[in-house]
Amino acid sequence: MKNQIKSEFAPGRAAPVKRSEYFYYEVSPNDRPGMAIVCGGYELCAADYEVKRNSYPYHVVEYIVRGRGTLEINGTVHPLSAGTIAVFSPGQSHHYLCDPSDPLEHIFLALTGEDAAGLFELSTFNSLGAIQSSDPQGSFELFMKIMETGLEKPPLSQELCCCYLKCVLLEQASANQMPRENGSPAVNSFFRAKNYIDRNFSELKGVGAVAESVGLNIRYLSRLFKRYINLTPSEYIMRLKLNRGGKLLLSTELPVKRIAEMVGFDDPYHFSRNFKNHHGLSPAKYRTAHIE
Repeated sequence: MKNQIKSEFAPGRAAPVKRSEYFYYEVSPNDRPGMAIVCGGYELCAADYEVKRNSYPYHVVEYIVRGRGTLEINGTVHPLSAGTIAVFSPGQSHHYLCDPSDPLEHIFLALTGEDAAGLFELSTFNSLGAIQSSDPQGSFELFMKIMETGLEKPPLSQELCCCYLKCVLLEQASANQMPRENGSPAVNSFFRAKNYIDRNFSELKGVGAVAESVGLNIRYLSRLFKRYINLTPSEYIMRLKLNRGGKLLLSTELPVKRIAEMVGFDDPYHFSRNFKNHHGLSPAKYRTAHIE
């Protein structure tokens, strides 16, 4: 099945990648009435990464871990950046391009079954093509769980992977249906600031940039975060950075210094101190303890 998927449904030269991992399940198009994952993978793309197809027999969903690029679906170009979830469906033409100065790192899944189309519709992906995740950190963690489960193949791994993916899509559908714009000005201001942080936390050096970008006073911003999630904006940003750092320690072999840079720390010692305070272990011990 692995070779069949590669030869029949991915013709042409392979897109250039620097690092990759793939998993496959014994599922063909229209094999199941519900939803099933056919294959999935992680790719750290090369600067000249490009994929162009006139069609594909599966539904595809992907999460952008980092980097920038574009995905053109049936003639509409969608920008891709960290936290973007993008989808396309069988029969749709699509064209991926990387930004050579900041190549894409992504996780993708190919799906079959009627439930996949229904979930795409419910979560508005069918109409939008690519949107920013309502919870980038949560989406990243679930996509990582799918990769881990797909590669390790524990009992019921197909079912587990589908459950994780349904969580991503249903959470997005739920977020899209929240009446934020009809809520109070305070609620709207909070979500505007939170969404900005969720999209940009790796690059943020302080709360001032958030307040300026969303047009709020820093003190008022702090009161909103304490009111709705019982954290200050600084604490929320730090939590996102350190959780992302933990995931990168387990999913890559990158040195701690590089991971610190990727989540926005100029000083790796500052990253290590905060990481130990949050996770209870130094980055090196955290990696060893969880991998072994």
